[in-house]
Amino acid sequence: MLILRLAHTDFAKSSLLANKIKRISPTVQLCRACSNVGDNKKKYSSTVNLPKTSFPAYIKPNCLAERDALIAQKCGFEELYKWQRENKKGSEFVLHDGPPYANGSVHLGHAVNKILKDVANRERLLAGCKVHYVPGWDCHGLPIELKAIGLNDRKKLDPIALRQKSRKYSEEAIKNQEAEFRSWGVMADWENKYLTSSPEFVKNQLRCFQNLYERSLVFQDLKPIYWSPISETALAESELVYKNDHTSLSVFVSARFVDLPADLQKIVSSVKPGASLDLVVWTSTLWSLPANQAVAYGEEMDYCIVENKSSDTLVLVAQDLLPTLAEKLNLSNIPLASFKGSTLKGATYASMFGSVMKRLPLIPSTHVINTAGTGLVHIAPSHGQQDFLLALENKISMFQSIDESMKYTREAPEAVQGLPILEKSTSDKIISLLAGNLMHSEPFVHSYPYDWRAHCPVIMLASKQWFLSTETLRHRAEDALARVNQFPIPEQDPSPMVAMLRKRPYWCISRQRVWGTPIPAAYHKKTGQPILHKDVVENICKLIDEKGTDCWWKCDVSEVVPESVLTKFNVSCDELELGKDILDIWFDSGLTWSYALGPIGQSNLCIEGADQYTAWFQTSLLLSTALQAKSPYKNLQTHGFVVDGNGLKMSKSVGNVIHPKDLTRGSKKQPPLGIDVLRCWIASQIVGIKNIPASEGTFKTATEIVSKIRNVSKFLLGSVGPPIEPARDTTNWRFLDRLMLHRLYNLQQRTSDTYRRHVLNHTVKQLFSFVTLEVSSSYCHLIKDRLYCDAIDSAERQQCVRVLTYTLETLLRVMGPIVPHLAEEICLHWKGRGRLFFTPGFDAPESWNQPELEDLWEQIENLRGSINKAVGNENTQEFGVTIEVPRDLYTVLKRMQLSDESWQSELCELLQVAAVLLQPVAEEVPVSVDLWKSPRGQCLRCRRFTALPSAELCERCEDVVAASIKPDCQSSNAQS
Repeated sequence: MLILRLAHTDFAKSSLLANKIKRISPTVQLCRACSNVGDNKKKYSSTVNLPKTSFPAYIKPNCLAERDALIAQKCGFEELYKWQRENKKGSEFVLHDGPPYANGSVHLGHAVNKILKDVANRERLLAGCKVHYVPGWDCHGLPIELKAIGLNDRKKLDPIALRQKSRKYSEEAIKNQEAEFRSWGVMADWENKYLTSSPEFVKNQLRCFQNLYERSLVFQDLKPIYWSPISETALAESELVYKNDHTSLSVFVSARFVDLPADLQKIVSSVKPGASLDLVVWTSTLWSLPANQAVAYGEEMDYCIVENKSSDTLVLVAQDLLPTLAEKLNLSNIPLASFKGSTLKGATYASMFGSVMKRLPLIPSTHVINTAGTGLVHIAPSHGQQDFLLALENKISMFQSIDESMKYTREAPEAVQGLPILEKSTSDKIISLLAGNLMHSEPFVHSYPYDWRAHCPVIMLASKQWFLSTETLRHRAEDALARVNQFPIPEQDPSPMVAMLRKRPYWCISRQRVWGTPIPAAYHKKTGQPILHKDVVENICKLIDEKGTDCWWKCDVSEVVPESVLTKFNVSCDELELGKDILDIWFDSGLTWSYALGPIGQSNLCIEGADQYTAWFQTSLLLSTALQAKSPYKNLQTHGFVVDGNGLKMSKSVGNVIHPKDLTRGSKKQPPLGIDVLRCWIASQIVGIKNIPASEGTFKTATEIVSKIRNVSKFLLGSVGPPIEPARDTTNWRFLDRLMLHRLYNLQQRTSDTYRRHVLNHTVKQLFSFVTLEVSSSYCHLIKDRLYCDAIDSAERQQCVRVLTYTLETLLRVMGPIVPHLAEEICLHWKGRGRLFFTPGFDAPESWNQPELEDLWEQIENLRGSINKAVGNENTQEFGVTIEVPRDLYTVLKRMQLSDESWQSELCELLQVAAVLLQPVAEEVPVSVDLWKSPRGQCLRCRRFTALPSAELCERCEDVVAASIKPDCQSSNAQS
């Protein structure tokens, strides 16, 4: 308990004056040159040690771009990477750069990704590590072809011309992107960047492909793959986006049972002897019905037989779906018989197209559901992965009813052969062929995969392609992934990466394009059998050295396939032709670790957007576990995507796109904010994988943070001495100074933890809070009297100057990775301080960690709170305070005040009062605080109410001023 009393008694009677006034001396006179005649308030201003620095508190917006460039030039931003590789002796920190696409200009998403990587690298650099970071670009693929040439011209150009135009376009894009990345202060090995189109990269990729082929992990087969009708190529799962409002024509189609198992035959006979039984399937892919090879059922599902009101036949559907189907298909809603799906084992049905009479099987499957459709599923092995796997399991053959030109083949019903499958006229033709088997049709709105670049719906198509056996690698990949730390930890179980691994039995790695790395296979013209051999690959690598990466399209078979391989396979050059497929660009980027990391083979960290869990993270993991039996990364950090203030994706059509240059250099709509604000905005908005809002509000917050750090840094710069080693023994230092050192230690520990856990929003929050509360509002406020008015060489003042020095060093260590331009600018204005990233990082010693000080501070804060509450709007410095405390606390506080009564003690500083009278009481007595108006006058120098009667200055200031008067001033005073 704390008792507060505001005393109004005559202070002269208090014990504080019991010793009488020790001395009343005339105020030290200053010569006229040192004084401000007629202005007492400024009379002693020249004797006060105010902060002095040329560091600007504010930079005009139109000067920010010039300032950023100047800081980068003066502080060696371009030299830093090479310097630290040659000079740092710490452990190696490897951050592997997931390559951005060499396509178009940079956007805020690029800024988020590159700056997050730079923050991680710079933090590790300040921690003493040697950073390995080689930037790279993904240079191949259809999007670059389309940007460089256009869809129609792509078909007209020969491969060499197309590749040359694509190469030129990607090189120009890389040049522009790199310039922008470097302008943000990104530290990297720019001189040795990797490009997936470079000769050395392509050679490495070809050798890796051959290695996988020799391990039987790569193979060619006819399988259903995603096919883009516009891009005219196979697509990987990662190249798809799902449109939730896609509309398809869905149909309910019947088929007549041919062979009935004995149990089912008995049921039908008991219900309606001699009646025919039909099954009904539902599909939203009308075009796939000509490829129907089976119908799937659920063994444990309940099925029923009902009457078809439109005919004399019986119909089989799932019992749970009958209420929905009865009205739609004109069926009776009263089941005539019910039974489990297992009763259907061994049944067959006739083709849905009456002109093609053949028996097709009903087969059990676990993916049949009773919540949609009919409970019976149309199976087309050529057009669905589940269908394909189910057909394999039941030894059902697969045929190609659709070719890669999206037309029906000779395997389809004769009436639709050669017709384009997605044309409405073709759909009408199929419906007419179904005739009486079509029971109902209706539009169906659902989620459907689209080509993410061509923005068109795709289909599943049986095609002869090259595949990587992910099923073979899955368990190895999952084991390797289990040893990887993920930030943030995925909330889903299983995680997105594991889920994708489990649902993807194979990865289609071939593409029907030109701008890419060729699959090094020659094919037998008659049989289509591929020939792959390491001697072919090595010969191609030699040709690349001689003729460049276009050699595959320039050379003929005789130049590519060595004689030794022809002999081995007993073929001649005339019997072979070179393949026309290239490798999936995800195969390119999935092997970047094998090129950029060299023999290391594994990075400490990868940072990418959350979508890369099912893309680059996964392809890299699969290829790394296949080739080196381990993950290519130890830690993964993911981040969200940039959206506008309303949470909308940035789009040119919407008009909400903000370019990084708009923020750093300004535009018609946006004043320049500078690189520090861009980087601070990114760091402050990183919250796991949540989207990153780019809005006026978030930019304003980042601007305020940078401004606050700049202003407090200006105060510190004007007060600190030259950089010094951290003091180890602070036993005899003032409580407030030791408390600040403790807090500096804890700030560094906490922010080091947030950096390691990649929660930069916490780093920024803790930095801003510390600068605002602990540095500016607390420590700097409390020590101003000591800093400004004590003798410049006094031990107490030198002590707080050292603490301010350590404070600035600690803040530089914490802020440096996020706002390196501001940090280096501070160093430029700090005499004796070298460039931040070219000098060892500051580490607060363990001896500063004294948590017990916080407990005492809490009690002092309670005293301060009581005093401030009692004083109200008045200045606490006008009051003295009598504090009665129990003996234990008295003993502790006594260390801050040598005598029980003082006008100039550490307690006066902490409580911000004129004087403190400290008195012990019994332990059971509560703490009490008595306030009284100071009987002394206001010192004209320090502004504290501690000046003796008839004196302008307090005793402390008299001594300081007297000691600071120049000899010639003293002589002048004596003569006068």
